[in-house]
Amino acid sequence: MLIQLLRMSVISAVEPIAGRIKTFIYRQILTVLLLLCSSIMLYGQSADKLGKFIPRGYTILDSISGDLNNDKRPDLILILQYDGSSDRPFLLLIRDQQQHLQLAARNNFLIFPADLGGTVGDPYVKTTIDGSCFTVEHFYGSHDSVHQWLTFCYQPAIQDWVLQQEVTTTAAANNPDAAKTVVKKGKQLGYTTIKTYQGGE
Repeated sequence: MLIQLLRMSVISAVEPIAGRIKTFIYRQILTVLLLLCSSIMLYGQSADKLGKFIPRGYTILDSISGDLNNDKRPDLILILQYDGSSDRPFLLLIRDQQQHLQLAARNNFLIFPADLGGTVGDPYVKTTIDGSCFTVEHFYGSHDSVHQWLTFCYQPAIQDWVLQQEVTTTAAANNPDAAKTVVKKGKQLGYTTIKTYQGGE
């Protein structure tokens, strides 16, 4: 009788632990599945074969998905980097009617090198998509910090993305409240597309 009571006590004590272990394992499996699904959603179907856009030795620094040319199909921006090099190609990939990604534009000057940020570190912050426009954000500097946003928008007539706005905020480390913001639009920027952009002044 005593043995049976001890056995029941052990079982009642172990069952909750076993249940928690099972729950933990299930959650881990679910996490892995969600990560896999996210990767598939990010890169599209396997037919896209992103490897053909990524040269040997390069890795993906950032990737952003959105409809960049108003055709109701999800396109993709890839920002690549090469270890030990300042080269950071910006790739704009458009999805065709067969749902395959095609290279629409490449720019080697848009994304700042990692060592250009000064004391703040890597100057590249992020790229966002809003409608058929995308904005690239950088932050860099040592004594004086510079925060910059460049926005390009799609022009159907030329099937290209034109620089629409440049916003630059500068601030001194010893007087951040005196930050100065300059906004340039339209004719102030000249006529520059993502294909012809070669960096700021």
